[in-house]
Amino acid sequence: MSSEGVVTRQIGDCVSAVKTWNPAREAPNQVLQYIDIGSVSQSTKKITPNGEILGSNAPSRARQLVKSGDVLVSTVRPNLNAVACVDPDLDGATASTGFCVLRPEAGKLDSRYLFHWVRTPDFVAKMVRQATGQSYPAISDKIVKGSLIPLPPIEKQRRIATILDQADELSGLRQNSILKLNCLRQSLFHGVANKGTLPVELGEVCQFENGDRGKNYPGKKSLLSSGVPFVSAADLTADGNLSTSDLSFISEDRYHRLGSGRFSQGDFLFCLRGSLGKYCLVRDDIWGAIASSLVIIRPIDRVEAEFFFAYLASDHVRREIDRFSNGVAQPNLSLASLKKFVIQLPPRDVQERFVLRLQKIHLQYEHAVKALEKSQFLFASLQQRAFKGDL
Repeated sequence: MSSEGVVTRQIGDCVSAVKTWNPAREAPNQVLQYIDIGSVSQSTKKITPNGEILGSNAPSRARQLVKSGDVLVSTVRPNLNAVACVDPDLDGATASTGFCVLRPEAGKLDSRYLFHWVRTPDFVAKMVRQATGQSYPAISDKIVKGSLIPLPPIEKQRRIATILDQADELSGLRQNSILKLNCLRQSLFHGVANKGTLPVELGEVCQFENGDRGKNYPGKKSLLSSGVPFVSAADLTADGNLSTSDLSFISEDRYHRLGSGRFSQGDFLFCLRGSLGKYCLVRDDIWGAIASSLVIIRPIDRVEAEFFFAYLASDHVRREIDRFSNGVAQPNLSLASLKKFVIQLPPRDVQERFVLRLQKIHLQYEHAVKALEKSQFLFASLQQRAFKGDL
């Protein structure tokens, strides 16, 4: 019994064993659905299986037969909390041994209640503390099943699960609206881009500047905790912005000695190596220098900045990267290849109308993000109260 007076039990005392098999040996000609770690969305906690595969092609980790209502808990990188509940349409699918499969016993533990518990910060923190391995932290099934869960009567579990399901559904609706707005932005871009004249290469409409790779390039020992920002690919966010939360810095003297690679507000930064294709528009009044893996792109007068930003976010750029990139372990792209990327460039007035419409969508996007934050806060508050016995 916990200090709050809530009865607790080990999860393993409330779940049943799961059948395992070897599809490659036992059913080589059978078509099956395979669930691996990548099938679970970190944000939605939903499963999207890797499609149907023949048993003969099943990977060696494809071993666990799951049923509707099973709760999957990833045993690798527990900080990412890749957990999900198996939906009826995945009943009979095969899951990776990278999951601890929890099958609640009827009358003891409600499936949805368990699903919400393994999403709590308390559960995640306990798993992280017990993980072993630095580069690839992992936990065992024994650790998951040995952890404690607050266990009120089954009817109360179901009532709590229903409340949390409803709050979770609200967050899901907010997330869907954000996804739809992102799709609308892309659709708007493609509609405008198709109004272009002849396609042009980036080298015709942009200026480029590499980072300084000479003797003044700062090594790790030259990086400081304050000074002039020194931006690497790690500082570029997934949505095309520059994160300043964990920047490295160089001295102002070294900055002025650099022969190239100095950026300022309005410049685009694009990654040529490693995190290939990451980009950002420097929107704030900030200036600094770039790491050698980045390049500065400055569109000329024919290109509206926000139109170019939408171009960098488009699937067309990803196809161009696939066409020109090389390297397996360390994907890379030459500046000469980047200059050959094709862009459909409509007249400047068409681009400006696009930006006006984009601004309206962006306002809707901001409202949707704020609504999502509120619904996530509500869910977290209800989650905390639920497992303290306050609901």
